[in-house]
Parts: sequence; C-alpha cells; structure tokens
Amino acid sequence: MTEIEKIIKRNSDKGYENKLRGEAFEIKVLAKEKRNSILAMRTAGSKTPFDVYSFKKNGILRLIVCKINGYIEQKEYQDIDKAVRELKKGGYRIEVKVAYYRNKKYWSLKSM
Repeated sequence: MTEIEKIIKRNSDKGYENKLRGEAFEIKVLAKEKRNSILAMRTAGSKTPFDVYSFKKNGILRLIVCKINGYIEQKEYQDIDKAVRELKKGGYRIEVKVAYYRNKKYWSLKSM
C-alpha cells in the first residue's frame, strides 16, 4: 500500500468513526424524546435539516438538530431557518432545539 493510499484509508476511517458517533448520539436523543412525547422519529442520512422530530403532548412539534460539539454551520442554519418559516406558515407550533454534548458523558438541549 502506497503512502497516499494509507492516508486516504486513515482519513476515511475517521470519517466513518465520526458518522457512527453522530448516529449513536441521535439514537440517544431519540430514546429520550420517545419517553417524553406522543411520537418521536429520527431521519437517517442527513436528508433533512433536522435529525429528530417529536410531537409533544401539548401539541408542539419539536425539531432537534444533533451536533456533538453544538456548532451549526451558516448554510445549515439557513436551511433550518427556511424550514421553520415554512412550517410556521402552515400553522404548526414549532420548537427548535440543538442537542449537544456538555462534556464526554452528558448532553443537553438548547433552544435555537
């Protein structure tokens, strides 16, 4: 294996590891939302601006973006804002949260 092939393999392994960490985090958030909601679901594969959706007992639709470090890029923030504006036009009561790790063990939700 050439040096370039080794670098590519090492970097692709890190990318895959980060993807697995992100998915595991989304599943943790989903499990908590399922306990505290009428219905909760996860979108896999980053197909939408939100990772977890839950319908609360008080009629609010909670949209959650899961970020291990809590950082949202500008483009992603714009996509979230656009989606929320469209949903609010439809009369939905929306609550947008970011799930992030406070430290290596505990995570929190903060409002956007």
